[in-house]
Amino acid sequence: MKQKSLLAVLTALCLSFASSVFAAEAVLNGIKYEYSFEMGEAHVMGFGPGYESQSSIVVPDMAMNYPVTQIDEQAFINKQTLKKVDLSKATNLKEIKQHAFLSSGVEEIIFPENNNNGGLIVGKSAFGGIKATSLELRGTLLTIGESAFQGSSLKEVIFSGYVTIGQRVFLNCASLTKLDFNKGGYLHNFAFEGCGKLEITIKNKLPNIIQGHVFEGNEIASVKVACATLDAYMSDANWMAVSANPIGMLDAFASLAEALPEVKVQNGSLKILAEPTSCENNTYTLFAVAGNGFEFKQWADGTTENPRTIEPVCAVCSYDADMLTPEFEEKANGIEEILNENG
Repeated sequence: MKQKSLLAVLTALCLSFASSVFAAEAVLNGIKYEYSFEMGEAHVMGFGPGYESQSSIVVPDMAMNYPVTQIDEQAFINKQTLKKVDLSKATNLKEIKQHAFLSSGVEEIIFPENNNNGGLIVGKSAFGGIKATSLELRGTLLTIGESAFQGSSLKEVIFSGYVTIGQRVFLNCASLTKLDFNKGGYLHNFAFEGCGKLEITIKNKLPNIIQGHVFEGNEIASVKVACATLDAYMSDANWMAVSANPIGMLDAFASLAEALPEVKVQNGSLKILAEPTSCENNTYTLFAVAGNGFEFKQWADGTTENPRTIEPVCAVCSYDADMLTPEFEEKANGIEEILNENG
């Protein structure tokens, strides 16, 4: 019996020792983390003791030499003093758990541009009721869970990367009127239910995939899409059958002028004399202006026409920005003076 009792005590001691070795907590810059050798990662638990009134947090990529992969459930729930959440350095973040920032005072969120895990999941009601009015959802393969931003004060959302938007993500965001998509997405039913009169701009080259009731209960002010994708949207049954839109999707559609790629010019400047006005008139007229002491030679693709007219980047016509770059050469010394003397 004594041997059994001793064994039980030793077992309990071993379990206690293992717990203390493999799981620990620490506070770093006001944030409380849980980390362990067994998990091989660190999780954000919330504010550390004495830091509850902190107005901003910066979540790093690493904490205590472990990758920060998760913000825990209810980590900052109801924290009205929290105004800014900076995740720009949190490149190892896999998931923001449900209710993490629910009903907090957050006015600004900066999402990471890059993610080492191939994507980020935003959990159910993670940012419900926040005070932010503008939001840019950056990064690739972003998945936004049900009701993630429900009841928030958002007026404008920019989707910079590919995004999957769950049901009722923006439910009752009554002030939300502007949506910009840059890389495409999959939109689930009722995602924007109860929002304002929406102006939607879709710049990606493939149509956004939507379920049939994405804009249930919404008015659509306009849907602007790239010229190359206009026909695809017009033939998509789900885009055409937004039942609650009083003006009808067909009337709401408009073409979006294709963007001119950035052209970096040395020894001169670039003037845009004319821009696209529609899919039918989808051209730019460019003029290369030589800097002092230089004269225009040619464009990088060998074209000597100046001004020149081009079609912008689209699905069927592609211009490399380098091809649009004008090349200038120095004027020959004395040429102008000789010409002037000879009249």
